[in-house]
Amino acid sequence: MKQLALLLALALVACDDGGGGDGTDSGPGGRDSGPGVDAGERDAGPGVDAGGEDGGEEDAGPGRDADPGAPCDYESRAGMIVIEAENLTLSEAWMIGTENAGFTGTGYIEWTDRSFNNDQTNGPISAELRFAEAGLYRLQWHTRIGRGSNPTEHNDVWVRFADAADFYGLDGPSDAEDRVYPRPVCDDDGFMDGIRAMPNVAEATCPNGSTGMGYFKVYSSGARDWRWSAFTSDNDAHDIMIQIDAPGVYTMEIAARADFSQLDRIVIHEVSLDNDTVRNLENEETACP
Repeated sequence: MKQLALLLALALVACDDGGGGDGTDSGPGGRDSGPGVDAGERDAGPGVDAGGEDGGEEDAGPGRDADPGAPCDYESRAGMIVIEAENLTLSEAWMIGTENAGFTGTGYIEWTDRSFNNDQTNGPISAELRFAEAGLYRLQWHTRIGRGSNPTEHNDVWVRFADAADFYGLDGPSDAEDRVYPRPVCDDDGFMDGIRAMPNVAEATCPNGSTGMGYFKVYSSGARDWRWSAFTSDNDAHDIMIQIDAPGVYTMEIAARADFSQLDRIVIHEVSLDNDTVRNLENEETACP
């Protein structure tokens, strides 16, 4: 069953937790997470954010089926989609920067307004992605904090894939997965019971920290300098997974969360590909013709 249908069917509107601040640098160090993909370095963090912002209304997203012939912004090649963040269509207070050396392409993007810790409606960015093959994909990105030296601040943004077949955070081995789902999906007991009943799933819950409108808070760990790091669930790091059930064009949506958060390059790749392949900064951007 597609996650979209579940989102549209939900009658329950769930509120975000009271978390605030700019982000959480969390998770165990150096474990293997997800089907055949190394999770990368994960530094232990001090805890969940404190404070709060007003939240937006719960919304599942655009909710359309994938159209293989629809126009696209980026496409998968050799199992991965590569995006230079500065080439996305930016809105509101997203700005292109070049001051912090080590980026790829012509620059990186930075959120220059205040933080929106429980509100997913600010600085919306969307991109139409054509997946050539069905399968399980992982999101990774090249990122860093844009202010100070505390890696638990200025280190996160909101992300959702509302029209994918499944969108979740993943930890644990392939035969005992620990999954987290964004709100309002994780508040649907029937859906979550179905996920827990899967033979390869040991646990399925809501993530620690803020979530809403189908968005995950996606944070980096230890990114004082440019680093490949993208996780969800505070102090319990989970990789970001996207299940694509049919080739076609799907929408990636980003919204602003932490001020001074910087994104350089985004990669969405089949989980069979190793980190050396997908994190190679020589890989060319896969823009649609």
